[in-house]
Amino acid sequence: MVANAMILAITTHSNQHSEVIYHVSSSVRNLVKTSTIEKCVYQYIVKNHQTRSDGKEIKANKLHFKRTMTSFHIYMLLHYRLPLEGLRLMNLALFGLFTQQYNTYWREYKRVMLLADIYAPYAFFKGCFDDSNLECLRKAMVNNVEMKLFDFDPVNIELDDYLINIHIPGVIKYLLK
Repeated sequence: MVANAMILAITTHSNQHSEVIYHVSSSVRNLVKTSTIEKCVYQYIVKNHQTRSDGKEIKANKLHFKRTMTSFHIYMLLHYRLPLEGLRLMNLALFGLFTQQYNTYWREYKRVMLLADIYAPYAFFKGCFDDSNLECLRKAMVNNVEMKLFDFDPVNIELDDYLINIHIPGVIKYLLK
C-alpha cells in the first residue's frame, strides 16, 4: 500500500513543487482494535499448534492485554519476576541445582519483556493519524483500473487475514529467534 501510494503521489506531483504529506495507515478508517489482536493471536496459536523449546505444545488460552504498561509490569512482577527471584535464591541455597531451569525461565522472561518494550509505543498509543491527504489522492485516481492496480485504501486491509497470515508469523520468525 505504501509503495502504491508513493507511485501515485510521484505521478500526481511530478510537475509540482509541493510539500504534501501522505500518511498511509489503517488509523480511523480501519482501526486495529486490541480485541482484534487478542482474537487473532489466539486463532493463530490454535491454527498453528506452537511448541516450546522442550517440544511441548503451547496451550492456546484467550489473551487479555493489559491496558497500561504499568499494569503489565505489575502483573509480570507478581506472576513471574517474584517467583523467578525465589527460584534464584533457592538455586543459590542448593548450590546451583536449578541453574538450568532458572536460566531458561529467565531468558523467557527477558524475551517477553523485550517484546513488551518493542510493542508498548504501538499498544498504548493514544493518537490518531490524519489520512485525509491520502484519501484525496485516492479519490483523484481517474479510473477503476488505476484504483484496482494501485489500491491503497486502508478500508481494504483485511486485518484478521493480515495479522494471522503475515504479521504474527513475521514476529515469530524474526523477533522470537
